[in-house]
Amino acid sequence: GNYNAATSVTQALTVDKANQTITAITATMTKSYGDATYSIATTASSGLAVTYASSNTAVATVAANGTVTIVGVGSTTLTASQSGNGNYNAATSVTQELTVGKGNQTITLASTATKTTADAPYTLTQNASSGLAITYASSNPAVATISGNTVTIVGVGTTTITANQAGNENYNAAPEATQTLTVTLPPKVILKWNTYGNSGTETTEDSSFNVDGLSNSTLNYVGSTVTPAGNSNRFGGTNWAIGSLSTTKYIQFTVTPADGFTFTPTSFDFIWDFSSSGPKSVTLRSSVDNYTSDIGTITNMSASTSVFKTISISGINDVVAPVTFRLYGYDATSTSGTGGFDVGSNIDNVILKGFVNLLPPVITSSLTASGKVGTSFNYNVTASNTPSSYSATGLPTGLSINSNSGLISGTPTEAGNFDVTIGATNAAGTDAKTLVINIAKGDQTITFASLTDKLDTVGTFTLSATASSGLNVTYTSSNTSVLTIAGNVATVLAPGVTTITALQAGDDNYNAATDVSQDQKIVDSTITVWDGTAWSNGEPTSSLKAILDGDYDGSSFESQTLTVNTGKTLTVNSFVKTGNVTNNGNIIVANNANFLQIGSFTSGDGASFKVRKDTKAVKRLAYMNWSSPMANSSQTLKQFSYGKNANGTAQSSTGTLDNRFYTYNNNAYVLTAPSGTFTKGQGYLIRTPNDFTTTPQIFHAQFEGTIPNAGTITYDHSSLQGNFILLGNPYPSAISYDDFMIQNTNTTGTVYVWNSQVEMVNNQYAGTIYNTFTSAGANPANSLDAYIPVGQGFFVQRTNNDPFVFTDAMRRTTEMGVTSKSSTVSKNRFWLELASPSGAKPQMLLGFFPGTTKGIDKGYDAILLDATTETLYSTVEDKKLIIDAHGGFDEADEFSLSANLTTGGNYTISLLQKEGIFSNGQKIYLKDNLTGAVTDLTTNKYEFTETTGLKSNRFTLQFKPSGVLGTQDLAKEELNIISVGKEVRIKAGQNVATVEIYDLTGKKLIKVQPHQRETVINLSTEGMIVVKVTLQNGREKSKKLIIK
Repeated sequence: GNYNAATSVTQALTVDKANQTITAITATMTKSYGDATYSIATTASSGLAVTYASSNTAVATVAANGTVTIVGVGSTTLTASQSGNGNYNAATSVTQELTVGKGNQTITLASTATKTTADAPYTLTQNASSGLAITYASSNPAVATISGNTVTIVGVGTTTITANQAGNENYNAAPEATQTLTVTLPPKVILKWNTYGNSGTETTEDSSFNVDGLSNSTLNYVGSTVTPAGNSNRFGGTNWAIGSLSTTKYIQFTVTPADGFTFTPTSFDFIWDFSSSGPKSVTLRSSVDNYTSDIGTITNMSASTSVFKTISISGINDVVAPVTFRLYGYDATSTSGTGGFDVGSNIDNVILKGFVNLLPPVITSSLTASGKVGTSFNYNVTASNTPSSYSATGLPTGLSINSNSGLISGTPTEAGNFDVTIGATNAAGTDAKTLVINIAKGDQTITFASLTDKLDTVGTFTLSATASSGLNVTYTSSNTSVLTIAGNVATVLAPGVTTITALQAGDDNYNAATDVSQDQKIVDSTITVWDGTAWSNGEPTSSLKAILDGDYDGSSFESQTLTVNTGKTLTVNSFVKTGNVTNNGNIIVANNANFLQIGSFTSGDGASFKVRKDTKAVKRLAYMNWSSPMANSSQTLKQFSYGKNANGTAQSSTGTLDNRFYTYNNNAYVLTAPSGTFTKGQGYLIRTPNDFTTTPQIFHAQFEGTIPNAGTITYDHSSLQGNFILLGNPYPSAISYDDFMIQNTNTTGTVYVWNSQVEMVNNQYAGTIYNTFTSAGANPANSLDAYIPVGQGFFVQRTNNDPFVFTDAMRRTTEMGVTSKSSTVSKNRFWLELASPSGAKPQMLLGFFPGTTKGIDKGYDAILLDATTETLYSTVEDKKLIIDAHGGFDEADEFSLSANLTTGGNYTISLLQKEGIFSNGQKIYLKDNLTGAVTDLTTNKYEFTETTGLKSNRFTLQFKPSGVLGTQDLAKEELNIISVGKEVRIKAGQNVATVEIYDLTGKKLIKVQPHQRETVINLSTEGMIVVKVTLQNGREKSKKLIIK
């Protein structure tokens, strides 16, 4: 070469990494759960591969190729990156904000389904589009129930099946899906035949069963050329069609529905048997199309006596007329071949299935009806085909329908023409028609209650007339100076009479009512009127005039005057006290009631006044003292003796014998004429009605007349002999004993009343004949009180012939004599009772009262009126006293007592009742002056045996012990010695040691040692004996007894 190597020159070259970018992706994205995958694939400018990432892989994931897969609900950031290499720097990442919402889901469910009650449970296989499980529900569990997704049929009807999916964290709830499930009954057997037992030659075969709504049906050959042939258990024969079907070769039956029913056949089941040359094929036709089309055919059958063949039937629906079915047999190879319905066992082998239904009703009743407001209305909806219910809408007010019977009834309250829709329903349906009802205006009446008299001080009162229509009533007053009316309020202006008229003019529904008028009386305010219910001016007082314009049997009252209006009855149950009386009706003074009237008494035409008085229970032959309270009554003694029941009928059918009515004169009862009437103030002795029996009963006395006694009544007894006078209370009210005695000083102060309950023994009265009363009290105890009641006759002993005077001042209402001075003094008194073998128990009253003496005290001491009966009495001033009153009590006092004994035997004296100091511990001793025995009567009874006769001063009453107490005190040992017939019965509180029995000569008859508390000794002797009993403790008791 030409040149030397040149000196090298150098240059330093630096190459940096290049930058790169990534193509942007959509910055935000919204998706729903379930959406398909999508791509965010992008490229880097370097051509290098891009990588992808998801910040929340629970929401979305990104594949290496940029494919995004949704996996959950929420938000995530998707990032595309390129990290660079030796030549490129990392690229700036690009992102996408992805939001995933819940996904929507749907349910697919068929809108309808049809089942029968015979269907088995079935499964709902639907799913939600999300794949999540569905929940199901049935709206009508009576039709179907659902468990999980299994539906179980329960009954006939319709139910809605709802399907729901509630969603989850990824899916919204699905819209509800529904299905209407209709459940019907399955076809049922409607006709059956059974050929078992046939010979085969039968030409008819009656059905063995037909459902309600179908008639019986018969298999037969009518019109057929098939010939019955012998073959056990068969209905069939020979001469069947060879080859193809012949319209003359058949067995037929007819289905006939009853009126109101339809039938729909669904299948024909039968067992068909045939010989080798017999008919192998059958076809079913019907008269519906004149046997032209085949309902069903079965060919090439195998002969059998047990296997059912079935032909389905369709197109014959809801038939109301008879239908004949023919089963044609053919495909025989010989006319001699046999065939027919057959069976190998006793079962129904020919069966028709289907439905028999009731026809809907058809309304047959008239479609017009008429009525009237206020008048009862009746119309019956009638329809064919046995409706189960009825309905009606648009009825006039006041009417309603009975849904069971179809009766439209009630009382219309509005007039007009009404179009009413009526319906009749059964299981098959409903028939509806329009019924036109014409309701005319009603008639109305006004009810205006009777007006009662009003006081002039009443101010205002309300009128209460009503119209039957319920419409408002208006009023007018004919005399506006007496009363004015505004609305229904009447204003009283002055006393007088006005006519009040009630009116009602009618309206759209009612005609005008007939006016009703009545008088209104405005009375003086000093009057109170009883209208049968209440007093117009409050209860009567002594300053009010009482008017009874209604029956009254209420509480007692006092009034200034009294008026009883015509036709009205006053029944006095306790008392009425009044002044002047005007009676135009009836006044009845009830038993033990008092009517005290002072002033005039006016009795109108037809008026009556009656006083009722009940006795104690009395027997036939008993006597009673009576006195009438009526003035100038025409009632005879005989009429009175019949008595009256509460209903006004006679109590007795005989009354008292005519010779048993008495007055009293010369100290003896004197017969008086039964046709005579009562004399004012006079007493009577009347025997009980002759048809009374020995069974005690109450005699219902009734005094009758028009005017009662009132005012001063004088009874002149100067013509009577003897010192005892039989008087009677002349008033329809009680009179005071004390007031009578104060007015009439010419008595001894004692009242005697015949004892209506005294008994007859051995044709003589036994016991107390006269009940006696003084200021000391009554004897017997409680037999009388300090008043003389209505109707009572009584005896007094007169001291001179001055007339006896009765005055209104003596009369009492409810006081019943309690003003007697005997009620205001100290009552230190007691009653002794003498118990006789005859059963009589006469009493004696002894008492100590201030102001009395040991002698005879007028008004306190009572002498014995009848000494012929058994009596215990004291003797004062030669008078026998059964009520003996003394001054202040002194323990040293003694009383001599005598006894009148009418029956020999065992007697007992006992303390019956005590008051005052004798109720507070004061002892009462009885000394037997014959035996010397002293008995404390406050603790013991005294028993003694005695013969008949008067035993004067036999006993002494003492108030402190004197001498040795007698054996009677053995009563404390509970020692009782009695005789019953010829038995001696002994009962003691401890064992009896010995019993010795002697006769009156001292002879010992028997001695026993019972050593027990009770013993009975039978004797054969009769007469008086002495029984000596010694107790185990040594105590002794002797007693005289009479053995009969």
